[in-house]
Amino acid sequence: MQCYYESLGVDQTVDAAALKKAYRAKALELHPDKNYHRVEEATKLFAIVQHAYQVLSDPHERAWYDSHRDSILRGQDPDPSSSTATPSSSNATPTSKLYPFFSPSAYSGFDDKDPKSFYRVYGDLFEKLQNEELTAAETDPESIFQSDKTSVFEFEEFVFFGNGDEEYPRDFYQRFLTFSSTKSFRWHDKFRLSDGGDRAVRRAMETQNQKFRSNARRDFNETVRELTRYIQKRDPRYQAYLDTQKRDRELKVGKAKEKVKAEKEKMREKIETFEVAEWAKGPEVEVDEEEVLEELEELYCAACNKVFKSDRQWKNHEQSKKHQQNVEELRRQLLEEDELFTGGDSGDAFTGEDADELTEGEDI
Repeated sequence: MQCYYESLGVDQTVDAAALKKAYRAKALELHPDKNYHRVEEATKLFAIVQHAYQVLSDPHERAWYDSHRDSILRGQDPDPSSSTATPSSSNATPTSKLYPFFSPSAYSGFDDKDPKSFYRVYGDLFEKLQNEELTAAETDPESIFQSDKTSVFEFEEFVFFGNGDEEYPRDFYQRFLTFSSTKSFRWHDKFRLSDGGDRAVRRAMETQNQKFRSNARRDFNETVRELTRYIQKRDPRYQAYLDTQKRDRELKVGKAKEKVKAEKEKMREKIETFEVAEWAKGPEVEVDEEEVLEELEELYCAACNKVFKSDRQWKNHEQSKKHQQNVEELRRQLLEEDELFTGGDSGDAFTGEDADELTEGEDI
């Protein structure tokens, strides 16, 4: 596997502008249409360059790649059914075996019938990881599950990656984006307590072993979570899911605008009627129509698609559990869409603050 920086012909300190320029030059050089005499070779090289830029142009993916670059480049051919673990590790997949899956060469296309397809390769891998967690919970007396009878990982029900014909596997991604292994990682111990001369020495050995285990567990958890983010971003079902969420949100906002417009018209009629009546009765009373309409907008909740007639109603609504749940759901959807479409470098993208503004009565 070639280093992504080398694939683009840049060094590791390259900034975003220079990176984009280098990518465009390489893409133009290797595009299959420009290399009709070696189309197959150019197609492969072009795909490598595309993937390298996709990773390095995303600040989050680039940071993770930089910190694990050497390990990734030393990675072996991905095969979720194999293991280089020692017997003491209960055939657990070592972190190093996950690095090769951070590459387009780990799979071949998205055809479910192909055993090397995106869905088959990652589906098999994560099924193996879940089986390992279940085995550790049931058989390893030092596993987190056995130690305190609790674990972030839930063993009651497997979550499956599925195939291309199925809907976006939200439960799968929710679990593995917050993955925390129940394994003890005791095979990373460096000292045998039986070799300790006295209690103080054995205690020091045990402390060091716990540090080795903790470091190994943290590295494994982070790698699994990062791999999950990596495949989620490249999962066609995720794109379709975000498109559906966006359409639903646009429809909801459209209906909300129509409702606010109708309420404005009603209020405008009331204001006009009020002005005529007061003029007929006595001294002219000045009413700021725009101020009244602005107050109406301030009492609109985009998260719940509701308009409130008084400040008291609005404040009571803000404290409701249903409102808070809707605000959190809207925030999650906006951030989820932003992560896919911007890679973290777009100033025009929706953020969590935008979600807050929508629920604070800002103009949509």
